[in-house]
Order: sequence, then structure tokens, then C-alpha cells
Amino acid sequence: MKTMRTLALVLALTTVASTLVFAGSKSVTLTNTDKYKNEIRFVSEAPLEKITGTANDINGTFNIDLQNLGATKGTLTVPVISMKTGSSSRDKHMYDDEWLDEEKFKTISYNVKGLKDAKVETSGGGRTIVTATAMGDFTLHGVTKYLEAKVKITYVNETNETKQIAAGDLVLIQADFFVPLKAHNVFGKGGIVGTKVGENIAINATLFGTTK
Repeated sequence: MKTMRTLALVLALTTVASTLVFAGSKSVTLTNTDKYKNEIRFVSEAPLEKITGTANDINGTFNIDLQNLGATKGTLTVPVISMKTGSSSRDKHMYDDEWLDEEKFKTISYNVKGLKDAKVETSGGGRTIVTATAMGDFTLHGVTKYLEAKVKITYVNETNETKQIAAGDLVLIQADFFVPLKAHNVFGKGGIVGTKVGENIAINATLFGTTK
């Protein structure tokens, strides 16, 4: 009987925790902690060269409601100057007016307008994992285009343990998508996009945020 009462209590607590996860819309602000850092990795694959790089000076806020995932909205902003490829000379070329023109177009942004095909993969114990496709407007080099991104969202309710990482509910977002350079009027010197620089840049983003 004691075992049954204990099991019932555990199940009840799990149900409460799961219910708390779905507690209406929350505003999430990206933040860096000792354990979690916001980072974007980009890869250019072309017949003559492969280039990899990172950007980590990322700002953003989201409104997310796990009861209404389709209504998720938010904005990510990345300064062009924060993009690094491991070669200062190559970075200088990347920033110049024949490429990203950092002097004129300081930032790259993604305005998320909603999620589609959202699926709750795991829910319980105060943690929910969702996979979905983000839809929104991506702005690069002053040109805005519709863009979809595959995303995985891990949402964890605040506990005494999570407070050791950061205050508030914790949200981890992993996203993957491709950016077509020519669609954003980025052709490079001598039109080398497609030979030494890939036409489509693969992006992988790891983003960490809190509700406080």
C-alpha cells in the first residue's frame, strides 16, 4: 500500500510539473552563462574550398506558448563583425563591400513569425522537447527573404537545480537552415560564389535563453 501511495504521489508531481510547463505564453531572452553559450556555426562548401566559421555575439527575444506553438514569434540579430572564419584576412574580405558590406549592413536578422509541423517529442518532469519548422523573414546584406529552419526546442521549468545555471525557466533552441547568398545579392569578387564560396551557406545555431 505504501508503495502504491508513493507511486501515486510521483505520478501526481509529474503531472503537475508537466502542466506547469504548458503555463501560457512566456517571453524568452537569449543569454550566456558559464555553462551555456549562444553560438552560430556556418559552413561554405564549394568545389575549390571549404570554409567554416562562427558568430557568438547574438541577441534575441522570443514569445513561446507550448499550448500554442504555432504562435511562437521572435527575432534574432547577429552583428556581421562578430562572424569569424579563423583567418583575419579572409574575414576582412567577408566584411567588405563586395561581400557582406558590414559598413553599410551592420547586422543579420531572422524575424520568426511562427512554427509549423510542431511535435512534442517528450513531456514530463518539468521538461518538454519540441521539434518544428520555424517560418520567418531572414535579412542579409539588406535583402529580406522568407526562410524556414528546422528547430528543436528544449523547455525546462525553473527548479532549485536550474537556478544554479540561471534564474527563470530555461530554453535551449537548436536550429539548422541554409542561406542562399545570391538571393541576398551576395556574389563576391568576380562572381566566385559557386566556385570558391558555396552558393548556399549551411547554418547551425545553438541558442540558450531564460524567461527572466
